[in-house]
Amino acid sequence: MFELREVALAALLHDVGKILQRGSGVPRAATHAEFGRTFLRELGYTEAVCEAALRHHGRGKEGQTVSEAAFPSTRVVYAADNVASSFRREENGGRGFDASAPLVSIFNFVHRRGEAGVAGRRAYPLAEYGKDEVSSYLPRRSDRAEGVSGDYRQLKEGLVEGFERLGNPQNVVSVLNLLERYGSYVRSTTVRADTGDISLFDHSRVTAAIAVCIAGHLNETGAEPTLREVEDRQPPRYLFVRGDISGVQKFIYTITSKGALRMLRARSFYLELVAEHAVAEILRRSGVPRTNVIYVGGGGFQLLLPNTEWSREAVRAVGRKINGVLAESIGRDLYLTLAVQSCVASGIVGDGLGDTLRELGKALSEQKAHRHRGDLHRLFADQPEPETESCSVCTRDDVAVGEYDPRGYAVAGETGEEAIKLCGTCHMLADASRKLVGGRYLVEGGDDFRIGETGYRLSESSRGAVYALDGVGDEACLRGAVPLPAARYAMRDDERENWIMDFDKLSRRAAGAPRLAVLRMDVDDLGEIFRCGLPEEMRTFDRYAALSRAFTTFFKVVVPGICAGDYENSLRMFGGGRERAATVVYSGGDDLFIVGAWSDVLELAVDVRRAFKEFVCENPAVTLSGGISIHMSGEPLYLMAEQAGAAEQIAKSHEEDGRKKDSAVLFYRGSDVRTVANSVPEALFWEEVEGGVVPLLQRINGFRKNGELPFPRGFTRLLIDVVDVYEQEGHLSLPRLAYALARMEESGKLKDDRRWQELKRELLKVETVKKRLRPAAYWLDLAERKEE
Repeated sequence: MFELREVALAALLHDVGKILQRGSGVPRAATHAEFGRTFLRELGYTEAVCEAALRHHGRGKEGQTVSEAAFPSTRVVYAADNVASSFRREENGGRGFDASAPLVSIFNFVHRRGEAGVAGRRAYPLAEYGKDEVSSYLPRRSDRAEGVSGDYRQLKEGLVEGFERLGNPQNVVSVLNLLERYGSYVRSTTVRADTGDISLFDHSRVTAAIAVCIAGHLNETGAEPTLREVEDRQPPRYLFVRGDISGVQKFIYTITSKGALRMLRARSFYLELVAEHAVAEILRRSGVPRTNVIYVGGGGFQLLLPNTEWSREAVRAVGRKINGVLAESIGRDLYLTLAVQSCVASGIVGDGLGDTLRELGKALSEQKAHRHRGDLHRLFADQPEPETESCSVCTRDDVAVGEYDPRGYAVAGETGEEAIKLCGTCHMLADASRKLVGGRYLVEGGDDFRIGETGYRLSESSRGAVYALDGVGDEACLRGAVPLPAARYAMRDDERENWIMDFDKLSRRAAGAPRLAVLRMDVDDLGEIFRCGLPEEMRTFDRYAALSRAFTTFFKVVVPGICAGDYENSLRMFGGGRERAATVVYSGGDDLFIVGAWSDVLELAVDVRRAFKEFVCENPAVTLSGGISIHMSGEPLYLMAEQAGAAEQIAKSHEEDGRKKDSAVLFYRGSDVRTVANSVPEALFWEEVEGGVVPLLQRINGFRKNGELPFPRGFTRLLIDVVDVYEQEGHLSLPRLAYALARMEESGKLKDDRRWQELKRELLKVETVKKRLRPAAYWLDLAERKEE
């Protein structure tokens, strides 16, 4: 019988010698396998783990071949290593190594609809992963990212010190976190013929996941673990598991009470925690280590488990348990749908991987369509009598409610404010919302977040931490805490410590008019990118896992950093200080929802897109679309979410001159405008926003003196009227605009100003009026309005 934890450790650490060898100063003194075996022995790992490191290539000097292995786990790691990199090994027959070659971003190779990927390669410099700086996650030109021996020495020293700081070297989670920190920007292989886009960490974790599947399946079948049996790729040893929480929109955004923004953050985080909790429960019940998690985020997750009855029963049991908890604490609108799909080894590489994922998606859709099929006894059970009063937040009337202050933190009467009625779950989430701002860790055993019988407490101390909310860069991760980057950025109330700034105060942080903006964005055609975005010869499981982790990194780590003002290429026209006056309600998976002062949110939308473009190597095949709606602070939250969602859909439906999506709606105007015969399109391609709207505003802003523009107060209204006339009457009133600008020129002493002549020519272009003028005029109009 295999011990799956030991198999996972052996596979995780099989290539650790590569960092040690490259950073040793004498790389030819020994092979990376010998470096690894020696190092692991010094750390006290079992001979099974050490042998796997020495023999995982299956060949070498006498005494180093896999056929001579004493431990069956060595044969499993050897077979898993071959499956994980099968296509790469078949194609990279060239000789020679380049130790200075950097890790190339996988986004260099993504293509769609027959289009090629990016022309120039982008790569990452050797560095520790998990830092706070946004720039550390953005690839750069490969000639500026080459690794050198000094960088490897520094990385090696960090890795060695990291092993010394591990709370328990036998803890798979600790080792996984350590390798992510020091192996994420290290090439798995420096073979010259290799594409160089797989990191040492991604290769190691995928090898471990595959090894666990092989060992787990052999445990159930009882087959003799000979080399021939272990290498056999015909048995269906792999079980993909997909989980997705339905009803997210209604749960998060349908809030009508005061203090909604603070409650939003906790409700969003609660769903992330439910997904994480479900993953942990499936792993615990099936006896599978954390190595087999492909991703968790976006209210869902994906796992690769051994195709055993243990695994299947674990999935079924956790599904029943979690949905029972959700029904009791939230109601039946939230539901965790789970689907499984088994496959052989060929189902996790090449076209086989695409077919497996397609079948998994179909199975998930089928389960969603019949989600209560196994739960009819609960649906038709006697329902409790409705309570006399309903919850002010979720509107449930089948549970008891209590009276609390408008923020939901304290019992009514303690603050002297008008009370609201909350059910137990909404009170829990409202109370947790204030702790979420400062809390960096989740400790098991508490009442801040309860999922059935399990409770979690938010803490600023790492003692006993189960989850680290700042991600893998936190030292608690080396002591076994699971990194759970929560995108917790929020503008704090400057009058009340650890309180999130409310809608009214955020709106008053805006330039000009006190308005809020809601931004919703997501990646275009993400499913297609995963299924067939890579060339067929590159569709390996380790690349699929790397893509999943990359998108999670951007939305959970990079986006909060941009909001905090850590992005060097940030747009600054009307926004306030370094930190954005905004709150990240949700960011994870492949989408985000942000609310804040309109002037900051509009600029933030441009920042996110700029950073995303850098993150994906300026690849035109990987794009992002988003929509923004503008609101008064007192408007219902559900209406804000609905309108921003409608704006996002318009952006994702945008098509012009053969191009699709990759667009933004900066000012959502409602469905009625699309009935106008000559309607100016609401959606613009991002290039038009950054190359047209933003430069136009920057030109206008160039005239400011002491914060004021030397133009009449009706200037922006004039610009808007020009577009309105075109929409209503079908012709461009450029003569009227030219006349008005001439009058301004005389009265404002602008005639001899070269900048004015350039601006005037731009404003009188037909293309400007038809595309750029309305969003630019709206933007300027909001900025120029005085306090209302």
